Amino acid sequence: MALCAAAHRDAGAVCSTRHLTLFEIHDTAALVAVVSVTRAPRPMTGRGEVDLVVHEQLKGTPVKTARARENAACTAGFYNILVGKVAKTALVFVGANGEAVGYWSGVKDRPSPALMAAMRDWSKATEDEARAEILVTAIESSDAALAADAAYYLADEPALLLRLTAAQVERVAAKVGGGEQWGPEIILTRLRGAHLTALRASGGLAVDLTAIAAHDFERVSRPETLARFIERDRAPRSYKKVAALERCERVHGRRLERFSIYNSRYPDRARWRALARACRSGIPAAPVM
Repeated sequence: MALCAAAHRDAGAVCSTRHLTLFEIHDTAALVAVVSVTRAPRPMTGRGEVDLVVHEQLKGTPVKTARARENAACTAGFYNILVGKVAKTALVFVGANGEAVGYWSGVKDRPSPALMAAMRDWSKATEDEARAEILVTAIESSDAALAADAAYYLADEPALLLRLTAAQVERVAAKVGGGEQWGPEIILTRLRGAHLTALRASGGLAVDLTAIAAHDFERVSRPETLARFIERDRAPRSYKKVAALERCERVHGRRLERFSIYNSRYPDRARWRALARACRSGIPAAPVM
């Protein structure tokens, strides 16, 4: 199975990619598998082909072997698996272009049992209810990196947030205050309700979440109205706009832009105009390249 592509992306563009959760990496990958490596270029020697032997396949057209490649700018670490520097096998996420999705993030040389269980289940899930349960279970995991990725992925997906049962919300709420990541707090902020009220009263929210929670659009159910709030707010960094778009996503029941992106300093006025149009239409904004 050849997954290689001829194009070579700019080094700066490759190395400056945002953090991708493992669940997003899985969604993007063409091949997800536990593999051993029989050929890989040495680090820092430039791009080159990588030969893989597949031991367990979670996603993709069934194969026994596959070919990937290293990028000259940002190595994914296939060579370390070849020489057994940390482990003889790895869980890999290979994109349609043959490169590991997220580069080093797409090669896990010692995946925890919880991570393997989550990825196996994620590969099989076909309904949002099942995906939501996988994420909540992962949030409860002792694997801190997996728990953070699951929480941040869920926080970015309104369609899954709206599928959470009261019992699942309670399980998420039990994980607040971890200190190392704010995923559960973001989820509860987006869902509003009694848990958010309690967090605000206790001072248990980050500054940005507190500011978002101060803007209550729960009684607004018309996308046109929410889009106007976004358009009329000319402040370059406004939590009112964030709160209005967040509510608009839940009204539509889908992601229009990643919460982790629009709740940041990056969207400029032109981008906010595009996000207002997305709110009005319910069609996700085209990603910024």
